[in-house]
Amino acid sequence: MSQSQLPTPDPVSSDLFRAALRRAQAEFREMPGLKLTEAQAARLLSFDSALCSAVLATLFEHIGTRIAIWLDPFADPLGAGYQVVQSLHAFARGGLLGMGLGNGLPLIGGRVTIPEVHTDFPLAALGEELGLIGVLGVLGIYLVIIERGLRIGAAAADDFRSLLATGLALVVGIQAFIIAAGNLKVLPLTGVTLPFISYGGSSLLANGLVIGLLLALSDRGVEPPPPPRERRWRRMRQRGAD
Repeated sequence: MSQSQLPTPDPVSSDLFRAALRRAQAEFREMPGLKLTEAQAARLLSFDSALCSAVLATLFEHIGTRIAIWLDPFADPLGAGYQVVQSLHAFARGGLLGMGLGNGLPLIGGRVTIPEVHTDFPLAALGEELGLIGVLGVLGIYLVIIERGLRIGAAAADDFRSLLATGLALVVGIQAFIIAAGNLKVLPLTGVTLPFISYGGSSLLANGLVIGLLLALSDRGVEPPPPPRERRWRRMRQRGAD
């Protein structure tokens, strides 16, 4: 990609980056034993960010492409940024109450407006048909799953079950957050599936196992852990001492 083809970041993204930079600088200044001026902290953060971004973009070309699309999808609305642009248009068409279930995604020029909508942009399709209310309802279901998973972890009988339940709940929640943020242009697209909604048998099976484990932990979490078994050599030593 030539210098003339690089998209210019939009003002909102630039403001968010500057706000994050100021926050990180404040964290640096508050660290005990670390005396950095604001300029030194800015140079350190800028160098680290630039180095990481350059390495990732160099080693993985698709990462640089996705970041560029995220920063300004309207720079190439009929090419690389087509999916994101059409996703934003779908949310706009849906409005508050949506166009009705089954009334979204019209064909334009004989093709679906959002390519790979069943895997990468399911939330955009829901937003167009069910509107903002429907999207908030779907996201609310994921919040309920996370909340119940954290409750299961808090009520677990031992640390292993507690960490397992918490991690399983966050697996579902983080997946949903990443793809929802990608559909809304809050984060770059990653290809993560939306649990129980995106097309894909392996994704459905994996998330079904996660929910099944959470149900098992909730059923057995109140039981005390079994006592540790006495090792054979210890029994033999006790018998020898007797």
